[in-house]
Amino acid sequence: MDPVTSRNGGAMKALRPADVGPAHAADDFLPRAMRFARRARSAAKAGSPDDAALRLYQCALEHIPSGVMITDARAADHPIAYVNRGFESLTGYAREEALGRNGRFLLGGLLGQSGLDPIRRALREATGGRAVIRVICKDGGVRWTRLAVAPVRDEAGILTHFVSIFEDIDERVRMQGELARRANHDSVTGLANGRLLLDRIAQAMAGANRASRKMAVLSMDLDRYKRINDRYGHARGDALLQVAAKRLAGAVRGVDTVARPGGDEFVVVLAEIGDSGDAQEMARGLQAALGEPTGVGESCVTLTATAGVAVYPGDGDSAEALLTHAGFAMDQAKRAGRGGCLRYHEAMSRPDALAKGLDLEQELRRAIAGGELVLHYQPQVSLRSHRVIGFEALVRWMHPTKGLIPPGDFIPLAEESGLIVQLGEWAMERACRQAAAWAGAGLEPGVMAVNVSAAQIRSGTLVATVRRILERTALPPGSLEIEVTESMLIENIEIAAAALDELRAIGVKIAMDDFGTGYSSLGYLRRLPVGRLKIDRSFIRNLTTDPGEASIALAVIAMAHSLNIEVLAEGAESEGQVRTLRAHGCDAVQGYFYSRPLPAEECERGLRGDRWQNAEDDARSDSEPAVLVVDDEPGVCNALRRALHGSGCRVLSASGAREGLELLALHEIAVVVSDQCMPEMSGTEFLGRVKDLHPDVVRIMLSGYTELDAVTGAINRGAVSKFFTKPWDDDDLSRTILGALRDWQQRQQRGQVLTSRL
Repeated sequence: MDPVTSRNGGAMKALRPADVGPAHAADDFLPRAMRFARRARSAAKAGSPDDAALRLYQCALEHIPSGVMITDARAADHPIAYVNRGFESLTGYAREEALGRNGRFLLGGLLGQSGLDPIRRALREATGGRAVIRVICKDGGVRWTRLAVAPVRDEAGILTHFVSIFEDIDERVRMQGELARRANHDSVTGLANGRLLLDRIAQAMAGANRASRKMAVLSMDLDRYKRINDRYGHARGDALLQVAAKRLAGAVRGVDTVARPGGDEFVVVLAEIGDSGDAQEMARGLQAALGEPTGVGESCVTLTATAGVAVYPGDGDSAEALLTHAGFAMDQAKRAGRGGCLRYHEAMSRPDALAKGLDLEQELRRAIAGGELVLHYQPQVSLRSHRVIGFEALVRWMHPTKGLIPPGDFIPLAEESGLIVQLGEWAMERACRQAAAWAGAGLEPGVMAVNVSAAQIRSGTLVATVRRILERTALPPGSLEIEVTESMLIENIEIAAAALDELRAIGVKIAMDDFGTGYSSLGYLRRLPVGRLKIDRSFIRNLTTDPGEASIALAVIAMAHSLNIEVLAEGAESEGQVRTLRAHGCDAVQGYFYSRPLPAEECERGLRGDRWQNAEDDARSDSEPAVLVVDDEPGVCNALRRALHGSGCRVLSASGAREGLELLALHEIAVVVSDQCMPEMSGTEFLGRVKDLHPDVVRIMLSGYTELDAVTGAINRGAVSKFFTKPWDDDDLSRTILGALRDWQQRQQRGQVLTSRL
């Protein structure tokens, strides 16, 4: 069928019915609908002897959520003879607007979609068929549906009608599209990530070959970024990366690609250049674009970047080689002085660097055998009981002379050298021994989670290794959880499925790590014995401030629970994130809010002292709803406090939008009063986010006369409930706020009464 186009212009794979999850509604109801059609026809011939049964069937037909359409196969154009309420709700067309028309009217300009082929074949051959297709609704919107078609025959076997069932899967498909987009894009800047970058380089190389031209890869590293990040914090560091990304993206041509593989590194793929001199000239132009002064906090900084260039053909014959060589050139340029730009040459493939890598590999071999590797453990905390329910084991390398070597430096080396299997077995046995030791000491550590690599799965020995380790350590199988990643499963789906099924059969738990960053479909979740999804930290980072990211995380929670899979969120760093996750049913969290990864001794002290128990955390720190005032001028907040003094209402204040959103996640807020002019984002944007994240909160805007156009637009979009112009009347504003507070309380009480009745 027609591909779904992603935001970056790439194409997603064509959807098949199996790609979008179970089809229970259509599968269960279609046979019943056919029996109803036959029964109705027979009853009509016999004078309706079974009216009660027919009314029952018709009532069921009218009230199922799926759209039902029955067409008359005896007429030349198969006119629609019946639609139910589900059809009306799905398409927006009333029954009288659909009757007598051919079902093609729902397709408009989408008649060419290849998903229709099995449906056309079913109509032509008078058989059943199913497909995933797009339909055009009355309002012009396009919705994804799962369509099942079946013929209806009379007692003589003659075809009389077709029954079609439309199941609305639009939200599910769009969520998968967003997950796929997230798998290919950096969560901070929205640029292509490392995965998509390699694909874009390969495409540019193919284009250069076809046109007998050159292309180039630029590796650019922001100078002094770590110093800025350390001084101003990660939030402002991320904002600086976003500024750099926007400037680079605005300075390249439409055929070029800007990517952020990670850290402070950007890569630009120049799809078409005349010669290598053009590439260096364009690199200098990009450096100039970055050089505009940028505000960070109360300071102003000037960004500079060092660049390295690799040109194809000549500097590498693969995407990986070009990227590596551009990085070599950038490293050399940094040593020569920041802000420079060099083109790659062979001497940069430094023998000393290669020798260093080989030396590190030999040292890693010795470290595995010699006790230099240690495990740290990060607790996983239940959002229901507020107790530790498990730990994730994480490898650390304490080098005798180099100190702590980060996992990012030695794990890739272990994978390249084949040491990852040996390293993985060492980590699993050490973690299982530790879990058994804690349990033997009368502690309750819960489940020990251990990561396994793709190489361990490919080896075919994973199950035997797990059995052997469990036997050696006397750890019950149910106390071990194996963590696998989406990308690992896709690369080895058959081998992985067999191994995981066997592990689950002996009682070992299975978790899918970094969910949302790979390409896995819901079909994989149904095929594999996954008991827990771990939402990747990139979905949690802006949970309390970004409605788009929040909707993805919350949709994953709902989807997993519908499949009876538990959900653990990684990277929870604030109380607001934890409260939001708990409010939406997330089962557990792991992150710095509770603890960083710790040595075994500190974990044991924590288990003995209930370090991570936080029973009161479930209750709000406040019992009464509050009014939140958001304004960067303290005088405005103080004035509103004075205006509400004596009313008995609690007033909280925030100096900016992000602080306000965090307070909304922490407290029971009934009314938000916001200024329009704020440094981080405008009041209308802030209140729009409040509307999406906390729809029950009453939103009041304070604005000057010069801002009325923006406020009017926000009111029309529903972001602003009420607004006051400056200067306001204290009595009038107080009455409005207190009235809104009473309205909010009444709505909450009605909701509680309704819930108790249900």
